[in-house]
Amino acid sequence: MALIRSSQLNPRFTGSFTLSGSFVGDSNTTASFGKLLGDASEVTGITTTYDGNKTVLNSDLGDLFTNQFNAGTTGSVSEFLDAVFFPNTAPSVSSSQFTINEFEVSGSSVGTITATDAESANQTLTFVTQSGYSDDFFKIHSGSGAITLNTMSSASFNTDSGNHAGGDSHPFLIGVEDGITTSNATIYIRVTPNTAPIFRTTSVSGTQITANTGSVNENTTSGTTVLTMFVTDTESDTITVSPISQSADNHFSISTSSVVGGKRILLQTATASFDFDDKSQYKMFVSASDQHFGSSTSSSGFVTTLPIEVNVTQNQAPTMASQAFTINESSGSNDNNNGLGANSNSLTTVGTIVTNDNEGDTVTFTGLTLTSGSGGSNGSQSDPSDNPFQVTSAGVLQLKAGQFLNSDIFNKYTYDATYKDNFNAASSSGVITINIADDPQPSLTSNGTFYIIESAVSGALVRTNSNGRTGTQADFNSNETVFFELNPDTGSLHINSSNGNISLNNNVSESIYTNDAGNQLSGSVTASNAFGTSVSTTFNVNVAINNAPTPSFSNTSANINTNGARPSNTITTISFSDTESDTLQHSSFVFTDPSGQLNSVKSGDTYLIQPSQNLSGSDYQMTASIQDIHGFRTGTTTHDITIAQAPLGTLTTNGTFYIIESAVSGALIRTNSNGFSGTQGDLGVTYSPQYNSAAVQGFSVFENDGSTPHQFVTSSAAGALSIKANVSQSAFVSGTSMTASVHYTDQFDNVGSGSITVNVRPNTAPSITLTPSSQTLSTEKVTSGSVIVTATFSDTESDDINLNTFSLTGTHGSLLTGTTVGSTVQISTNTDLSASNQQYQFTANVDDEHGFNTGTAAGTLTVTPMVYFYKQTQGVGSMNSGNAISILGDSGGDDVDVTTNSVIDNFKSGSIGSGSFATSGGQVTLITSQSVSDLGGTTFRNFGAIDLSGNSGNGHSWLALFPSSSAIGGKPNSMGTSLGGSTAGEYVMYNDNSIADAVETAGVHYFSVNSPIRGVSRYGMIHGVGANTENNQYYHLVPSSGSAPSSEI
Repeated sequence: MALIRSSQLNPRFTGSFTLSGSFVGDSNTTASFGKLLGDASEVTGITTTYDGNKTVLNSDLGDLFTNQFNAGTTGSVSEFLDAVFFPNTAPSVSSSQFTINEFEVSGSSVGTITATDAESANQTLTFVTQSGYSDDFFKIHSGSGAITLNTMSSASFNTDSGNHAGGDSHPFLIGVEDGITTSNATIYIRVTPNTAPIFRTTSVSGTQITANTGSVNENTTSGTTVLTMFVTDTESDTITVSPISQSADNHFSISTSSVVGGKRILLQTATASFDFDDKSQYKMFVSASDQHFGSSTSSSGFVTTLPIEVNVTQNQAPTMASQAFTINESSGSNDNNNGLGANSNSLTTVGTIVTNDNEGDTVTFTGLTLTSGSGGSNGSQSDPSDNPFQVTSAGVLQLKAGQFLNSDIFNKYTYDATYKDNFNAASSSGVITINIADDPQPSLTSNGTFYIIESAVSGALVRTNSNGRTGTQADFNSNETVFFELNPDTGSLHINSSNGNISLNNNVSESIYTNDAGNQLSGSVTASNAFGTSVSTTFNVNVAINNAPTPSFSNTSANINTNGARPSNTITTISFSDTESDTLQHSSFVFTDPSGQLNSVKSGDTYLIQPSQNLSGSDYQMTASIQDIHGFRTGTTTHDITIAQAPLGTLTTNGTFYIIESAVSGALIRTNSNGFSGTQGDLGVTYSPQYNSAAVQGFSVFENDGSTPHQFVTSSAAGALSIKANVSQSAFVSGTSMTASVHYTDQFDNVGSGSITVNVRPNTAPSITLTPSSQTLSTEKVTSGSVIVTATFSDTESDDINLNTFSLTGTHGSLLTGTTVGSTVQISTNTDLSASNQQYQFTANVDDEHGFNTGTAAGTLTVTPMVYFYKQTQGVGSMNSGNAISILGDSGGDDVDVTTNSVIDNFKSGSIGSGSFATSGGQVTLITSQSVSDLGGTTFRNFGAIDLSGNSGNGHSWLALFPSSSAIGGKPNSMGTSLGGSTAGEYVMYNDNSIADAVETAGVHYFSVNSPIRGVSRYGMIHGVGANTENNQYYHLVPSSGSAPSSEI
């Protein structure tokens, strides 16, 4: 409802009026407006027609105002008001087309439609089914416009024609509402009728077929694929292929497999017994249905049957064309020619006869008939075989074994062949011709140019190497097995008849054939094969040079220096090489030496060159020459040699040298910085180069002047350094050093020199080890005379320890005494040591035999108090918490007038800590004890596995004694009777045994002792009595504010 001033609508109006389905005027509106909406066109006294086709100018309208808005209405006032305040455009929706398959289930999606509305920002569209739609096959979602099936789809839905591009369809009447106006549309939905499966060729996308034809030959084997076809379904339904329908002989089978897009069907033979004459054609059919076949009376059309015909083709007989083969006459047998021996040929394959069979059947040969032969008797090469050939069943043409052939006498044989396949009778066609080829002349080749050395003798091999003595033997070769011979044979050469190798038959040495003469040996060779065919060629043998021997010098490197170049030492060796390995003619050897200081000494086939005197460092030249045993030529070589000057050597050491200040004569100089242990100082000499294994032979140690023997330092011949006079009490003390000059000589009398320094090191103090150096002991372990520590000693220099110098110092050293026991000192207490909150500290001191320095070691000791747990038998039967102290000996409970020989009296007299003692009324026995520093801490938690059996009466009395000193904390002020208390210093004694776990009634009593015990003058005693006599009990001292401990039993 809106309140509007009348002047906003028309200047003639004043006041305001309200719009709420009717127009009401104010007091200034005198006219009666009547009905403003509907068909009324006029109100009494006022015309209702209004021109609203103008721009709104009143800015007071707020959000309604815009200088671009024009209601665009000329008509009634009601139309104007609707245009301004309630504009509405009907939603827009158009007809759509959808397609679905038949047999889709209820709820399946069909599609989604959309609608538009000009006022969509302020209105919500709702999709509905028109009231006139009564089939109820489909439904539409009110919000999304999604259309779904309301039942299983059927082609019977398609009752409309001409409105769907795919064909007949179903009209689905829908509407779209915006809250004011409804727009209607018809949606055409086509249900694609289900179709039967389709048979195809080659693939699932191949050509559709309604029949299929195949063929088999009579030779087809079982399992052969005759036809391959495919079956598909347009709706991708599941396809079922029925078994093949065929005649009763069942000569075929099908196999089905799934492939992408459908199924593949293979038609295969199930037998190998096909006979064209018996049956030339087979008829059969196969069916394929989809998953809807049989689901309803209308589904009978969802199966496809494919007729199949298979024709049997008749097998054709094989054929053969005329064929010619060739074989060499040498393939047959041969007589004995040129020493190669007679030979009878073995069965030899000539070739394979080719036939043609259209079906590829196996062809078998049944015979080979001679039509033209030599007429011979197969007696020899000059009487060749008349019928030398045969054929195998597989058509292999063969030369029979032991057949003579001769193309010069008869060069062509002809035959007729018979053959057949497995389906036809034997037949013959074509002529088989076998030509006999002439035996070709064998080849004859050499392996290179031939050479023989001029010094060669009979039997030497002719070579292809130009030196005529090494490498490959000269040789003739043939492509066949032949017989080699020299023809004519001059007598100077020889050829191996079987392999063609050439060698000498006479000496070349001392003959007319020499390298200098440049002449050659000549010959002619003939090669004949087994068939008697031969070939010949001539050849030459060149005469190669015999070389002179060559002298060479090999220096003895170890002696090419002044140390090694001495008489009887070899400085170089002359050896000889001879290209032909000829024997040397030593009588021709000549050696010359311009210096006149060298000699040559023969040693086998070598000469040793040795000095006749010691050579100095210099250059020397020499020449040697010799001939071999043939004496063709002389070999000469000149050689230069340099003798190097040997070095004197360089002094080396094995480190920095040290000697301890306390060293005496005979002490070793060391490389260890302590000067008394480790590696001995050692001198050495290096020679670079080290000619002839030069090595130092001895050392001499002098003062710095190089001539006066050193006062302290000496060396062995091997360089080991030591002291020959006492350093101790000399001027050489720690921090000083000694210097010396060293001379050395090698085995060649070469003398060198160097210098060394020896540093003087301090003598260290002995070390003391206290065992233990720090410990904690109970007061029982530190009574007067108790051994608490053992001191042992070591000395870096292994000096003797002077035990007479041992002393104890430090804060509490006066409380201890050291006693020598063998090589150790035992440290014991002078008096009882009491438990203390501080450590006892002391220092042990001792010197070694030299007394240079004093060794010290510090020790500490912590003494802890003891708590003792006893059981006792005096007065147990009548003891209770009220009279316990009196029965135990202190009737007044004030530590005055204690009963003699009572329990408390014995404790006051020194029995605290004793294992067992008798009282005037019973026996006191120590059960266990603990070293503890705080009764309230976790250390003192229980006395475990206590045996309290055997007390008098039917119960037990127990006592826990502890020192009342500052060394122990958590001392109880009182004993409670239960846990859960809050009194400071109050404890309970908790008993844990196999019968019951509970707090036992207990009390605490403090008393003084007659004289200090364990250094303490006052003790406390927790006491209790109970009826339990178990032999395995645990007692826990627990603050009353605590909780029960874990059970031990």
